[in-house]
Formats: sequence, structure tokens, C-alpha cells
Amino acid sequence: MSPATISSSQVTESATKKRKLVDSEDVTEVPSRSAISPAPVLQVKLLSDKAKVPTRGSALAAGYDIYGVEDFLIKAQDRGIIATDLAVAIPSGYYGRIAPRSGLATKHGLQTGAGVVDADYRGPLKILLFNQSNEDFQVHAGDRIAQMVIEKIITPEVVAVAELDETERGENGFGSTGGFGAKPTIVAEDVAMKETDEKTVFVEQATEPVATSPASENEPEKTDAPAEETAPEKSEP
Repeated sequence: MSPATISSSQVTESATKKRKLVDSEDVTEVPSRSAISPAPVLQVKLLSDKAKVPTRGSALAAGYDIYGVEDFLIKAQDRGIIATDLAVAIPSGYYGRIAPRSGLATKHGLQTGAGVVDADYRGPLKILLFNQSNEDFQVHAGDRIAQMVIEKIITPEVVAVAELDETERGENGFGSTGGFGAKPTIVAEDVAMKETDEKTVFVEQATEPVATSPASENEPEKTDAPAEETAPEKSEP
């Protein structure tokens, strides 16, 4: 059939068949990022005019700086609870870990305690600070007193069992893997040394002659020269 004899109905039928073939193929669509898992959001509620929204010191900082809202003196070797006038909603599947700020810890000996903020807690956020130095520390309203790191968690089901699986360490507790400053024991190297010792054959070596001490001043010096012959003394008649 020449191209001139193809009717319009035949062209339409051919196009319809191609369209059906395309429609029948399984086409996998790539879901958008928001459809896969929405990015977690940290919700913060300011409870007073003094409260500040947590901030990050740099683009790659892990923690959010937390600001205090009151003046508070923490005496040496003592502790204090500082108000922040914040309430937070940690995303589900995460928790907020309250951690010390490196500058306060290294320069002033300030550490944090009670550092777990659960995802279902909605009360005011307060920071427990320990002053481990020998000097009092003054906290001022508006100071950055701690940082909060949002960490992902898992909550596996708890099952009570009669026995636990055995491990090489077993019940060995404190210090069983080596104390501070102790050299780690390399088992593979010890086994290799033991095998080497078992295969080593010791050969007795001839002992070297022991050097004698030089002759004393009172003894005649011995030489290799032959002794001189002396004639026998004649007796007088």
C-alpha cells in the first residue's frame, strides 16, 4: 500500500493503539521529599518577655544555645536551677539532651545535670548547673547557660528473659578491659609469640676462654723465649 492510499481512519487507529500501550506501562513516580518524611520541627513557646528563642552559634553547630532569664549566683562546689521561661515540643522519636557549653565548662567548671527533655513534656524548661570550681559564678539574665542537642532515639520493647546470651566478656565489670594508662593486651600477638617459642631450637655455643688477669708485680713475667742454660757451679777442693 502506498503512502497516498493510507486513510485518516487508519492513522487515528494507529495513534490510539500507541496511546494504550503507553498507558498500560507501569510508570514509577519519584515521590517528593516532603512526601517521604517531613523535616522535624522544634516548637518553642516563649513564656515571658525575657525569654529568647534558642539559637545556633554556626551553620553546623549541633546544639541550640539556651538563654537564662534571671540573675543567679552559684556558689563554689554548689548547684543552681536557672529559669529559661521556655516551653518546647520535641519532635516524636527524638529527645532534647541538655549539655554544657564548652566555654563555661573549661573556664569556669560549669556542668549540666538532669539533661533529658522528653518529647511529651510541655512544662517550663529549667537548667540545672553544677559549679565544680572553687570560685562563685554569677549568672546574668540573657546569658547563654547551656545547649540543647536534639537526638534521635529508639524505644524497643522490654522483654524479661531467664538467661542472656553469652559473650566473651561475660560478667567482667569495672576495669576488666584495662585500667587508665594500661597497655591493651593483644591476644593475637601473644599467641604468635607462644608458637614461636615452642618452635625455637636452642643451640649450645662454645664458651669463649676466660681472660686471665695480668701477672702481679711479684711474679716473674713469662715469655716465650727458651730459658738460658747455666753451667753447674764447681765446688772448691
